[in-house]
Amino acid sequence: MTIRRYAGRTGWWIAPDTDPDEKAKRLAGLIAIYIAVVGLSLPATALSAASPAGTAWRLTATSAGTAWGLAPASSMGTYPRLDAYCAARVQQYPERVAANATANTTIPPAGTDFHWGPWVNQTPEMAYNFSKVDGNFSGTTDEILEWAACKWGMDQNIAKAEAMAESSWYQSTVGDNGDSYGILQVRAAPDGSSASANNGWGGYPWTQKSTALDADAQMAYLRAVYDGQSYMGNGGNGSPALKGDIWNAVSTWQSGSDTGPDSYTQEIQGYLASQAWRRSYPLHSAMPAGVIP
Repeated sequence: MTIRRYAGRTGWWIAPDTDPDEKAKRLAGLIAIYIAVVGLSLPATALSAASPAGTAWRLTATSAGTAWGLAPASSMGTYPRLDAYCAARVQQYPERVAANATANTTIPPAGTDFHWGPWVNQTPEMAYNFSKVDGNFSGTTDEILEWAACKWGMDQNIAKAEAMAESSWYQSTVGDNGDSYGILQVRAAPDGSSASANNGWGGYPWTQKSTALDADAQMAYLRAVYDGQSYMGNGGNGSPALKGDIWNAVSTWQSGSDTGPDSYTQEIQGYLASQAWRRSYPLHSAMPAGVIP
């Protein structure tokens, strides 16, 4: 069993058995394991209401409720949600791909200039959204994708299906002849330019170094397109035809145009329907109670 606590994120409560002696023994054992094996001290914890008799110790989130699923199209400024709000509502998962560990724990320092490129300035909402991208979260790959989806009111499972299509779940993926980076392949520069020029979406090298920054940026993009505020349609003054159409919005990430759902979209829909990340990268059977595989 592991307990994580991230910057800006509330802790986890321990729900006990009803037997006080058994409760004390289990708590003492948990503390001993962490001190002896991990070498870390437990974060401050509190006991929740007693569990039904016979229920094992488990971890339950301190914040009630979640913020999952696709939120309706909205006006500029409705999103993002606060980083800490979503961090407190992320479902806890072990890591599926160990190679992501370093990038998953890399949080850009506050005030970092990400060198966003000219593409973010296509509409006021797109520019506003990217100004709120900060990658201020650390966790496993599942947790990061859920956090970014929550922040921008997107569906967390669509984000995970996109990660399968874009990078096969590997943050280290480099695509488009060295121009696109990360778990969701944020394109730093167009064809013929160096990524360091950051004359596309920009964000390099942080979109390569930080999984959270990469996911944050792509979800910010999707929110603007889904809200009908991208360069496509309406003379570049917003795309009302795309408003509320999530699959059309998803298709534009690859095509860069309002072509409607295509083979790329169908691929993501297939991954979504099959929950492909669970089959391709199954979690270890001995998981903490409360973890969704």
